[in-house]
Amino acid sequence: MLIVDQGKPNASIVLNKDAKPQLLSLAKELQRYIQRASGATLKIASWQPGFEGNVIHLGPNPRVTELGVTTEDLGPEGFRIWCSD
Repeated sequence: MLIVDQGKPNASIVLNKDAKPQLLSLAKELQRYIQRASGATLKIASWQPGFEGNVIHLGPNPRVTELGVTTEDLGPEGFRIWCSD
């Protein structure tokens, strides 16, 4: 998945609408890292049905659940990277 294309954002960082403050902080940190590496600032958005485009999901939301991606077997500092079309 191409998240930055020639210095322009090509993806969004998406959280559930009621995401915990720690998750929002993580989204902002990821946004900063991508911006430093590429010059592009990805948008941070709340998940809504019909959301389109390349998406980096942080934390649970209905779409992640629909895709069958879980965090049940991860520890407190764990994460899962999963990509689909």
